[in-house]
Amino acid sequence: MSGTPSWVVIVTAITPVAAGLGGYWLSGRNDDARDQRTAAREEAARLAARGERRDDRRHEFQRTTLLELQDELQRQARVSGRALIHDRSMVREHGQLTLLPEGLSDEAYTIGVSIRRLQERVLDEQVRNAVADFKLFCDSMDARVVFWKEMQPDEIIADIDAQAQELSRRFNDLMTIFGTALRDELDR
Repeated sequence: MSGTPSWVVIVTAITPVAAGLGGYWLSGRNDDARDQRTAAREEAARLAARGERRDDRRHEFQRTTLLELQDELQRQARVSGRALIHDRSMVREHGQLTLLPEGLSDEAYTIGVSIRRLQERVLDEQVRNAVADFKLFCDSMDARVVFWKEMQPDEIIADIDAQAQELSRRFNDLMTIFGTALRDELDR
């Protein structure tokens, strides 16, 4: 060792310590970076899972809403049909219109409120518009009584029959739109 310069001895003694410390420092930085990447991936996975759960709940809510609304629309069609049958029967038997049977108007009102509430929950604009059109048609049938007062019994019966056919056609068209919307929700 006497011929070795002192700086070589110092460098030789310090190099392993410096290399160890440098390696330790670099390893720590790499571990921190790896931990940050892992945390970012886990956070992204949590957000994705939360988004999927939210989407699943939204689709389930839409599916349930569409099914409930479809049931209410069927009830609306039946109530409107019963009103037409009653009016036709009264005109045929008595030659004039009479009041609807007790409870039918209240049932129609309750169904209308339920339809409106459910309609606002539907995200699909085409479905909302189709429901609004159908409901407007059903409501307009009630208003036809004003026109029937000026008509003869045979004309009233013919108009009631035409309204019943139109009600059936519109309801079938509406159920086609609902079928498409429900299948879309189930496919998601």
